[in-house]
Formats: sequence, C-alpha cells, structure tokens
Amino acid sequence: MIGLVITVIVVMDVALLGIWLVRVYGEIHRFRGEVNCSWVQLREAIVCRREIMPYLIASITLKEREVVEAIGNACDLASPSAGVPEQARAESRLNTALRNLLIVMSEHAEVHDDPSVRRICLELQALDQRIDILRDLYNQQVSAYNDRLNGMSARILSLFVPLKTADAFSAVNGGIRDILARLIHSNPPSERSP
Repeated sequence: MIGLVITVIVVMDVALLGIWLVRVYGEIHRFRGEVNCSWVQLREAIVCRREIMPYLIASITLKEREVVEAIGNACDLASPSAGVPEQARAESRLNTALRNLLIVMSEHAEVHDDPSVRRICLELQALDQRIDILRDLYNQQVSAYNDRLNGMSARILSLFVPLKTADAFSAVNGGIRDILARLIHSNPPSERSP
C-alpha cells in the first residue's frame, strides 16, 4: 500500500513538473515571438530606407562620384545580411556612407534647391525616426527576453530544452539626423530674400 501511495505521489509530481515546464516554455516562446515580430518590423523599416538610397543617388547632380559609389557599395553590403549582429554592422557601414554623402550634399547650394532631394531627405528623416523607435522597442524586448532566460524557471527548463539568448541591434547612426535636418530646413530659392 505504501509503495502504491509513493508511486502515485511520484507520478503526480512528475506530471506537475511537466505541466509547469510546458507553461514556462510557453511563456518563453511567447517572449521570443514578440522579439521576432519586433525584428521583422525593424528589418522592414531598414529595407525601406535602403530602397530609397538609389533614388537619392539618382537625384544628385554632383560630381562627387567616390561618395556616391561608397554609398552604393554600402547598400550592396547591407543587402544580404542575415542575423541581427551582421545586420547591425551592415547598417553602421551604410549609415557612415550616407553621412558622408549628406555632408557633401549639404555643401552644395544646388542640392538645397532641388525639391526632389528635399522630398527624399524628408522620407529618409521619417524612416530614420521610425527605425529609432523600432530599434528601441526591439532592444527592450530583447532585454526582457534575455532577463527571462536568466530566471530560475528558464534555467530549469534549459536542462531539458536548449534556449538561446537574443541579440540586441546596435547600429551606429553617425549623426545622419543633424545633417538631414540642415538639408531639409535650408531655405529653398522661393523663400530666400532678394
């Protein structure tokens, strides 16, 4: 009789442990899903910004071909990136190339006067702000997910199921926002005083 009671207690404990582990796994899986969803949104915004670059390059009438080629190469380098760290490095290279191009553009008055350049710069500025918001949201969710993995429940679960931490997105902006603001807010020819 005692053996039967002990067997029932052990079976119930194992069942309760299994239910608890499934619940913990479900919570961690939900956190990981939120991280993945945030990454998809951030990556879409990054791709949208990258797709504007050829239009910006085409709208420029400057002779500074080295900078234009540099940004083209940076766009090509940023395209095939797969993981978050690789994407962050590619975006840092692209941001540096874009900053260099914007500096050259800001030094030429004919660029300030071009409405198509101004329109593209406004789109870039809006996308840059959207990327900042989505990056912050993604990094907050990564932090919450990684904190969850450091908890005791996840540590016990990791004995049965391998769990992998998420990578934060840390691309260097390079001061693009300030240069875009100068280009956008410079006086167009119709607003200049005679």
